[in-house]
Amino acid sequence: MRRGGTFRVVAASIGYEARSARPSWPNDHDDHRRAWLAPGPRGKWSAVVLAAALALAGGHVLSIAADNPAVAAAIAQTPLADGHAAATNAPKHMTTSALVRLMSRAALDGLGGLVGRQPVLVPAAGNTGEVAILTTPDALDATRALDPNGQYSDWSQSLAARWALRAGTYRPGRRAQRIACPLLVIVCDQDQSVTPEPGAQAAATAPLGELVRMPGGHYQPFLSGHRQTIEVEIEFLRRHLVKG
Repeated sequence: MRRGGTFRVVAASIGYEARSARPSWPNDHDDHRRAWLAPGPRGKWSAVVLAAALALAGGHVLSIAADNPAVAAAIAQTPLADGHAAATNAPKHMTTSALVRLMSRAALDGLGGLVGRQPVLVPAAGNTGEVAILTTPDALDATRALDPNGQYSDWSQSLAARWALRAGTYRPGRRAQRIACPLLVIVCDQDQSVTPEPGAQAAATAPLGELVRMPGGHYQPFLSGHRQTIEVEIEFLRRHLVKG
């Protein structure tokens, strides 16, 4: 890596704030920003490398990189670059009954949150007809992709229902033109969870943006596309961070 500097490499994936009374965003964004940009061992990192996989955390990479010159390079893998696009696409894969029940629970949860009540939880992913944040064709691949051996039995794949009310307002891809560092965005052409085009547009808008497209759904970088993804990311980091 660059000589004479101390690098912090931060990697993260989508996190579920199911046990928190707070909505998962924007508080989740602030939590990521504080953790990712925390002072280094001598008070300050000379540079930070952000590498985030999937959805919301990938969107946070775009937003945080846009505001922080300490970020030396950033990787956003299948990011939620435009919550409005994702929120518009999601109902296409829901039954009317399931959508009505989801939004009813979201409204109830949102009102409860105003008076400090514990969140009303709903599954992050489900089958069509079930009440869940996402019932897109690739949504249920999360466990197969991220916990294929079932090692994390306590992983709660739930979200506060109120997230459904706010998801459409989170649009970090619109800030991509302010990202000064090299940015790699990986999108999947059949991604129905966040849809690929907003991420592709963010890569095109960022001054030093690079785009890699691959076939498959939202979790393809963790499935059969995993080797390709790792090779692309390592090559990107070597090209931009290794000197001499």
